[in-house]
Amino acid sequence: MSDDANGRVGSAAAGEPERDLRQGPGPGQGPEQDPGARDEGGFGAMLEDAQSTEEFVEQTQRRERLVRRAKRRRRAKYALLSMTVTGSLVVAAAFVYVAYDVQHLTHNLKHVALLPPGVTEPPETVDAYGRSALNILLLGSDTRDTSSDCSLGGACVQGDANSGANGDSEMIVHLSADRSNATVVSIPRDTETQLPQCAGGGRGMINSALQYGPACQVAAVNLLTGVTIDHFVEFDFSGVVDLSTELGGVPVCVSAAVHDPYSGLTIGAGVTEVQGKQALQFLRTRHAFYDGSDLGREQATHIFMSSLLRKVKQNATLTNIGEMQSLAETVTKYTTVDNDLDSITSLLDLANDFGEVASDRVTFLTMPWQQDTDTSDPSYTSRVQEDPAAVALFEDIKQDKSFTTSGGSVSALSSSSSATPDSSGSPSPTSSGSPSAPTAQQIAASQSAEAVAKQSETAAARTHPMHVVVVNSSGATDRYQAVVSQVFQDGFVYSSGSDATSTVASTTLVYSAQEVKAAQELATDLDLPASALSETGTGTTLTLTIGTDWTTGSTYSTAGTYSASAAISVPSQSYEENGADTGACVQANPDAETH
Repeated sequence: MSDDANGRVGSAAAGEPERDLRQGPGPGQGPEQDPGARDEGGFGAMLEDAQSTEEFVEQTQRRERLVRRAKRRRRAKYALLSMTVTGSLVVAAAFVYVAYDVQHLTHNLKHVALLPPGVTEPPETVDAYGRSALNILLLGSDTRDTSSDCSLGGACVQGDANSGANGDSEMIVHLSADRSNATVVSIPRDTETQLPQCAGGGRGMINSALQYGPACQVAAVNLLTGVTIDHFVEFDFSGVVDLSTELGGVPVCVSAAVHDPYSGLTIGAGVTEVQGKQALQFLRTRHAFYDGSDLGREQATHIFMSSLLRKVKQNATLTNIGEMQSLAETVTKYTTVDNDLDSITSLLDLANDFGEVASDRVTFLTMPWQQDTDTSDPSYTSRVQEDPAAVALFEDIKQDKSFTTSGGSVSALSSSSSATPDSSGSPSPTSSGSPSAPTAQQIAASQSAEAVAKQSETAAARTHPMHVVVVNSSGATDRYQAVVSQVFQDGFVYSSGSDATSTVASTTLVYSAQEVKAAQELATDLDLPASALSETGTGTTLTLTIGTDWTTGSTYSTAGTYSASAAISVPSQSYEENGADTGACVQANPDAETH
């Protein structure tokens, strides 16, 4: 045996236990020590080994989690990038589409100068808040420069006297400076008047000026009325047909079934949704309505227009974008405007201005007229001329007066004469010695500050957040309504009124120290004397008590005299229609009725 062998044998022979080689390495020969050779700290070493193994497992699991998280972040990043790119493409596509649509609609518009060369108008008056009214001339043209218009309007034979471009309808739309109300005044197409030089001068029918272009028609209307025209919008036959069809019809009412062989209109009694050619026939008919004159025709136009406006407003929602785009396409395709409205954005701004006005604060009127007195004209019996009352009406419009009360009703008729609808809905001239009594709607609206506030312009409410209470202690009936209307028109939109049970001799305006400025402004607007002001109130309410020294008129200085107040009177022979009146019917001409 070798020494090595002898050593091993010797050890065994000395009584040392022989190691089983299958038990693994001996002490100091590996990480696993012989359990029999462990020292007194053997349990601690075992615990350390276990902890090391657990830490190893945790580290492994942590690495796996980090790997999975990194993969998820990469996937999310790629998804977010994809969504961002897709969203950007959608937004970009929408932006391009909108830009294209605006450009396309603008390209549809035809535009020319507002006035003929060398003709000027005075600028609009600016109110205390820097605002000005807007006057837009709406022209319904009977131009027949396309085969479609010829088919609809007829009279397209070369050289025919009726084949030119005349104004089929002319309406001045007056938007108040504070955009709280609007007045639409129709000018009868058969009005004989002095024509401007662009139309050859001399006397003639006002609608003939359109033959020389819309700018000349603007000049003619300005010459007749004295009203500054800021813009014009001209629409032709085909536009009426397509627009009414696009809307699915416009509801109108006629008191009885009629047929007019001249316009071709056949329509039943009651409400009919007119569209297409029938809508145009309805607007062009005169023989079928009232007495066959332009008065009945203007009434029909007002009913159609107010109904049209209500329907467009109903459709003007974000959920009807496609329909509104289609309407815009139709409108712009048949519209000619002045150069300042030569883009769809400018036209939309104008539409938004009008959209601020509630339907019940839009009043439709007809220019007061009388029989033409120029007997040298063989056709004078079928012509009309401006009535003296029209001069006052147009002056009121220039002064930005409203014909609508704060409650939305058309104002009472003038004390000298009136044109009140009879039970069937027709306008029948009558004579009266006193103003007609206010309606229940007017009284209720005047008593409700909340209702008044809802119908006011937001900007005016911010300017005058205080409340104005009008108390009628004058002893005169129905006094506070006119004053509340004036207060509302002056911008104090939170206004209400009531009748007192007793009278006082002097008019007073009571206010607190914090409302001195507002009280002074209101006193100035109402022409109150300095003696009427009393700084003895509290809070933000201004209390105006009407005394026996102020029994008539909407301002103190006009007591006892006629006043063109906030709700001024509608003059004689002027059919009036409120924009919210859904029950108005055109009176049928008995000669055109069918049975």
